[in-house]
Amino acid sequence: MADKPNINIYLDTSIKAPHRRNGWYGYVLEGFPASGAPKTRMDIQNIENATECQAALTALEEALKRITRPCHIIIYTDTAQLAAPIENGWLPKWKSASWKNAKGQDLANSQKWQAVEELLGQHEYDIALNRHHGYKEWLRWELDRKKKERKRS
Repeated sequence: MADKPNINIYLDTSIKAPHRRNGWYGYVLEGFPASGAPKTRMDIQNIENATECQAALTALEEALKRITRPCHIIIYTDTAQLAAPIENGWLPKWKSASWKNAKGQDLANSQKWQAVEELLGQHEYDIALNRHHGYKEWLRWELDRKKKERKRS
């Protein structure tokens, strides 16, 4: 059986606090075909009344929906609230607890977490928190540009 292809997902959001606000999220998917240069796909979208974590979860969900076969994925993010549950293996625990937190309360953003958990299920994956990558400045520039365009209109 052939090795799983490698895919990097780079995420960013213009929302940088736990407070709800309007903003933008973006992702870049970078795949590495057996021959040729890396292939990229990207998207930047508006999100309303969201926290940083909600925006990052939405970006990850949308990126994962574009992957059509099992892969090895590295997820690059600056959002600790997204990285910690993935890195610490909390998703399977939350799933087995019917998407409740350790206090037995409904998990915040449970529908998004369920979707991400399901989409990640067919893949091997790692998380890279606060690591520099070649798309970081570009994503931030695009998010800032969208934000400025929105203010002008």
